[in-house]
Amino acid sequence: MKLKDYLEKSPSWLQSLIGKPLNDIELIKKREGLKLKWYKDSLGKMTGGYGHLQKPGEEKLEVTQTRADGYRRV
Repeated sequence: MKLKDYLEKSPSWLQSLIGKPLNDIELIKKREGLKLKWYKDSLGKMTGGYGHLQKPGEEKLEVTQTRADGYRRV
């Protein structure tokens, strides 16, 4: 299946594939995965945690589990 086909599927299709209902935060965590360091993403932007884009002033912060969880709070 091509990426386009996945993107056209409904969230309920994705949930049935995963096996249980997920909220937005859980879905992001599953999709992004956890990285406990700053790294350049596919667009060359500094990223850490669960796909959090680094903001000015965060360069020297260590990416921890607690901080990564905090980045995704709604």
